[in-house]
Amino acid sequence: MKHFIVVLLVVFITGCQGRTDPIQLKPITLSEVYPGSILEVDRIELLDGSTGERKAIEDKQMILHFLRS
Repeated sequence: MKHFIVVLLVVFITGCQGRTDPIQLKPITLSEVYPGSILEVDRIELLDGSTGERKAIEDKQMILHFLRS
């Protein structure tokens, strides 16, 4: 029983710690990330932030379509 109470107190104490402030994200442009000529890109890799799924685009026509839309 003592172990249960100790574990319960530890869980309660760790759960009541102060919250950290979330990181503030701001939108950025492609030119800020890639300062070179964006039309010379030969591969685009997309990453889904919620699932971690990655998709790579290497077809030049698809890349140009992606960049111009």
